[in-house]
Parts: sequence; C-alpha cells; structure tokens
Amino acid sequence: MEKYQDAYTAVEKTKTVSAAMGEMMNDAMSGIFSSKEGIHDLSEWLDRKQGVKEQKSVLGTLADHFRGIETAMRNLLNRGTLTSSGRHAAMIAEKNASKIRKMILDEMDVAIENAQNASLDENAKSSAAYSVGDYVFGQKSYTYDAKNNEFVSDDGRIIPVADKIFSVSDIKNAEYIVRELVADQLNGLKGREFVIKETGEKVRISRRFSKKYTHNGFMKYAPAKDKSVKMNMSADVTDLIENATGLRHEPDKNGKHGVFAGRGWNYYDADIAVKFRNEYQIFRSELQIALNSEDSQDYVYDIKNPKKSHHGVRLLRKILLPH
Repeated sequence: MEKYQDAYTAVEKTKTVSAAMGEMMNDAMSGIFSSKEGIHDLSEWLDRKQGVKEQKSVLGTLADHFRGIETAMRNLLNRGTLTSSGRHAAMIAEKNASKIRKMILDEMDVAIENAQNASLDENAKSSAAYSVGDYVFGQKSYTYDAKNNEFVSDDGRIIPVADKIFSVSDIKNAEYIVRELVADQLNGLKGREFVIKETGEKVRISRRFSKKYTHNGFMKYAPAKDKSVKMNMSADVTDLIENATGLRHEPDKNGKHGVFAGRGWNYYDADIAVKFRNEYQIFRSELQIALNSEDSQDYVYDIKNPKKSHHGVRLLRKILLPH
C-alpha cells in the first residue's frame, strides 16, 4: 500500500492512502479481467476460499454486471446521438464488455461441470443417486439451467431469472433514462407473434405495449425495488409470455377501449425469479391481453405490477435415494 502511495505521489504530487487504495484496486481489476487466465485464477480462488456456491454466485453477478454495460452501450449507440469519437468509444466498450462476459460465462460452465462431476463421484462412492429437481416453487420441482439462466420444471415450464441490468440506484437517480432505454428495446418487439404454451393462444405485441409497460401508473407509485424488477424483466418478455399460466377473462368495462378490446381482456400470471444475495425470490406479474374485435387479433397490452410472491424458490435438500 505504501509503495502505491509513494509511486502515485511521485507522479501526481499528492495521493491519500484512500486514493492510493482505489488506484491499486483499479489496476488489480484491470489485470483480472484482461484475460481468461485472470478470470480463471479468480474463479479458483473463490472456490478455495468461499466454496462452489459463492463461486457461482460471484461469477453470475459479474456476468450480469458486464451484460448491463454491454446493453447500455448498445442502447446508447442505437439512439444515434453520439459524436463520431463518442460512438467509437461506446463501440469499444460494448465489444470489451461482451468479450469479458463471455469469458466469465465460460468459466461458470467449467465451475458448474466440476461441481457436477464432484457430486457424481460422491454418489458413486455411496452407491446412490440424487433425486430429480433441485428447487421447488408451489407444487412443482425445478432444475436450474445455468446456461440459459432459468428454472425448468419436469413438464417444461420455464421461470426466467432476471438479469440485473438496472439497479435500484439507477431507478432512484436516472429513472427517466432507464424507462426510455427499456421502451426503445421493447419497440423492437412490435408486431411479433408468440404462443402461450398452456392454452395455445396466439398473441401479438401491440404498438401500445412499450409505452404502457414503461409509463403506466405502477411506474409512478411503486417502490424503487419493484420498479427495478419490472425494468430488468423486460429482457425476458418472450419467456414471460410463452410460459404464462392461469387464464382469466374479463369484459372491457363500458367499452372503454373500443374495438381494441372489443372482445374483452385475457389475463395470465407471469412469473420471474430475481436473485437477492444468495436466494431467489419470485415476482408475479399479470400479463394483460386485449382481444381486438376489428381484426380478431389478440394483443399483448401490458405486463402489470410485479409483486413478490408468497412462495419463493427454495433449494431442496439433496436426498440420496437407493438404486
């Protein structure tokens, strides 16, 4: 620490212990993420010092962080308001974030494979096999798919895991910018068709969806934490729609929305998992679909009001079963 302080003092004339510590951390982090070897060394250190669970958690958090940088730079480029030098810098930042995220995900795959192999070795020693399903939500058991970052049930239902692209601080400090970035992203889905697996209902993304999603009453009055969940789950709209459950129908009261909802509304439950510290919490939203009476199409109008479910995803104790 003293060497760093002396070195930077020689260059910049003054350097506090705190500032020198910051410089040392920046240099260390730059070295770690500049190569596969650096990330691999970090992964092995986490495994030795913290264990496999914390190793995967930290690598996952880092991957989410760099995906957030990548997405933010891409959205910035798409807005077309940068100078040529600013655009060049953003392109480099996006490329570097994408490269680093891929290296981290590759290392996560290695860590998961090593953990699974170790688990199989233990099973072989005890002449037993693990029960199916690592997690439970409601009455279903789920297995976590690390590659696609989602929970998958035995019957194929998917609960996506939201990436932490936008933090609670981002919502508190720059909510308007976050909303506009998400609206731009969702505009790219306009007109696309999806099929809800449970009922076979075909739905299209309406032209009103992006504005409704980002500027409805929920976004005015909800706590910052819930707003951040809704903004982050926008990246998983496809999975949320296709895996929605629990169809309910209501008429359009007093014909308020005209032919757009002339046949009424369909509602489904749409679940997403959000990781807080070392546990997953399930947030349940309401998928709202307008049944148009003019063109007979069903349109996705909003995914409303994510609220923490009473039932979380909990890790099942690994139970050894005899062959």
